[in-house]
Amino acid sequence: TAPASGAKGMEQLGTSGFVRWTLLPGQVAVKISEAEIEACGKIKGITIQDGTKALVFVNGKIAAELPAGNYKLSELREGEKNNAPTEKGFMGILQRAGGVLANAAQSVARLITGEHPAIAIVLVRSTEFPLIFNFKDASTSGIRSDVGLHILCKVANINAFYQNLLLDCEFVGFESIQKSLDMVVRNQVNLTISSLTPDRVRNNPQLVATLLPQLQTAVSGVYAFITVSKILQITA
Repeated sequence: TAPASGAKGMEQLGTSGFVRWTLLPGQVAVKISEAEIEACGKIKGITIQDGTKALVFVNGKIAAELPAGNYKLSELREGEKNNAPTEKGFMGILQRAGGVLANAAQSVARLITGEHPAIAIVLVRSTEFPLIFNFKDASTSGIRSDVGLHILCKVANINAFYQNLLLDCEFVGFESIQKSLDMVVRNQVNLTISSLTPDRVRNNPQLVATLLPQLQTAVSGVYAFITVSKILQITA
């Protein structure tokens, strides 16, 4: 079936009772509320796509981290024997899951400091993501040129990423990060290519080797929790 929201990759998998959590194309991270999870009805399991981590935040702190995989939510036998009461909502899902998720519930419980803690589920890309920049009238030697730059980045600190970019919004995409970095990246590119003619810019290994650490420093100055891992292509 279709995702529950246009900005959320959360969908029911047929009649299996499993819910699949995914990042949509162009997304780095997305926040799923407890209400959205409960709206799926009775859940038998959770599937988290490859290249993605699901994190449970309680009162702004990471309480549990779930790597990609399939998680079957079955009742804890011990709890059934003792007729132990279970929590409602997402806490209940964790407590009744067993294995990895039951351990996560214990971590969540340790962080709860009130009757109604703020719980957020965050899907974050654990693999590299691309950013593409296009600069008009860049400063190459003797002439203004249009320059294209394609780089790969990675979230280096998930907690800092959440605290800085996801507290007040539902998702963060490639485009918003690219726009916020546009000026600092442009400045580094202009400084590095100013002595080169356009024909010496395209995929120049020496240029790439010089520009990469400069971009890493510039980007970390804006977002200390994002690293530039590779320059895929530069053209003029």
